[in-house]
Amino acid sequence: MERWLRRRRNQTEIFIIVATSLLVGALVLINTFYDRPAEIISTTDTLTRPKIPMDKAIIGTWQVTGVLVDGSNMEKETTYAPNGTSHVVIKISGIKQDVIVHTNSSWYIKNGYIYETIKSSDNPRMAPAGFADASKIIEINDNEFSHINSFNNATIVEARINSPGLAKAPP
Repeated sequence: MERWLRRRRNQTEIFIIVATSLLVGALVLINTFYDRPAEIISTTDTLTRPKIPMDKAIIGTWQVTGVLVDGSNMEKETTYAPNGTSHVVIKISGIKQDVIVHTNSSWYIKNGYIYETIKSSDNPRMAPAGFADASKIIEINDNEFSHINSFNNATIVEARINSPGLAKAPP
């Protein structure tokens, strides 16, 4: 009987040690996923490439397409330059008339948000100079830039493109 009790106590101690180890391991794993600085994102190949700051990862040309409320088709290309400027081309076609709008803007990233301000536009009625917007960045990787637009709270996913189609020449 005494031997059985000793063996049972040892099993209980081993169980407590294993359970505690698993709990600590789980907490470390959870902390790894949730304790990341907002200004650092990972690329699509995290095993071989280092993390890149958002203001570096966003450089390049991004495209998004969609259908507007009135049924018109919209295509937008944004080219972010390293000097904090961007060129945007928006093409709307469909229901009423085709419209192409070019804007030049300034941008910066702070605390996980991208802030953009239009500096000039060839269609001030649709895109007035001085219009400013902030979007919460969800992720930037090699292929996608996803963010929540503060203007309409929509989640937008833009695809990186290697050769701009719409944004060939600024106005």
